[in-house]
Parts: sequence; C-alpha cells; structure tokens
Amino acid sequence: MIRFEEITNKNIWKVCTLEPFDNQKDFVAENIQSLAEAYATRNEGNNALPLAVYDDDLLIDFVMIGKGTVGNEDESDLIAQNYCLWRLMIDKNFQGKGYGRQTLDAVIDFVKT
Repeated sequence: MIRFEEITNKNIWKVCTLEPFDNQKDFVAENIQSLAEAYATRNEGNNALPLAVYDDDLLIDFVMIGKGTVGNEDESDLIAQNYCLWRLMIDKNFQGKGYGRQTLDAVIDFVKT
C-alpha cells in the first residue's frame, strides 16, 4: 500500500540516493535539488511539500507537491488556489511495476483531503 512520509533526518539521505535510469536523468531534477527548492520556497512563505513514497516500508519514489503561487510574474490567478505536482521520480529499481499510477492516485487522494 502506497503511503507518504515527510522528509526528515531519518530518511533524507535515502531519498537522495533514489535515481532514475541514466537515460531519464535529463527529464527529472535530482532529489537533492528538489529538496533545496522546497526549502527555499517554504522560506519565502510559499507552499512546497516534498514527500518520500513508500510501499509499506519500502522506499520507492519521491514526490513534491506545491500549492498556490511561488511569485512568478506570469502566474495566473487560477494558480493561487490549486495544487501542482512539481516532482515525481520513481527509482529505477521500481519502474514498470505500477508504482507511478499508484503514486499519482495517492497524490490525488492526498490533495483532496
């Protein structure tokens, strides 16, 4: 069963070791970069929620959810009231097993609550 955990000292370095296949690295930010962006976004008073994704106790991927504006000049008013999936990175060892779909479904359920 898919579940989320906030990033803490307990899991941060394990999250940072997750990675896609080499040919996918140009399409997704490294998790350490995403965590730095979340830190900066939160320091500016905006919303970024990085989460470790587990299948029971097995760490399988990383997501980052944003809500509202981050202050870009070309953002529409619609953005201020909505969530956005900023990052989704499934570790190469867990791709092709249906975790992407399960994670997206869990993200949707998460933001609904």
